[in-house]
Amino acid sequence: MDDQQRTNDETVLKNNVDRYSEVFTNPVKLPDFVSDIYNDLSNPDLRERLQTLLSQYALDLARCRADYLKATVDADTVRERLHNTEVELEDVRSAAALVIDGQDEALLNLKRRYDEELASLRSVSEHQVAELRVASQKWLETLPPLLGIILHNITKLAS
Repeated sequence: MDDQQRTNDETVLKNNVDRYSEVFTNPVKLPDFVSDIYNDLSNPDLRERLQTLLSQYALDLARCRADYLKATVDADTVRERLHNTEVELEDVRSAAALVIDGQDEALLNLKRRYDEELASLRSVSEHQVAELRVASQKWLETLPPLLGIILHNITKLAS
């Protein structure tokens, strides 16, 4: 990794400290055999290359986890808004039963606006939940190949 990339990664971390702080307070523990291989490396260049590789992996993993956590929070917020709108809609439906015939048209317009808002929120919620599923699946699919690459590089470095 060149100095410019390292500087860029450090800048990303500094600018997103709140976004990544939860991720970095619970770091991923490397398997013992990886730590053993790292400790057994006597060549400082190999140790540096391995450290760089592991740091990049940790950064990528942290970004994925932070994006996943943000998407989860966003989806929960939309679900809460959707629930509140559904409660309001139910209140409007209850009030509609008490309204006299002359006010039916105004009430129907109000109901139509609530239905449109509810449909809009459902659409947004479904879209965000779908994005969350895609992000989760991508993160899960990315993890095994990354570990394979790391283990391959460790084996290659140790040889």
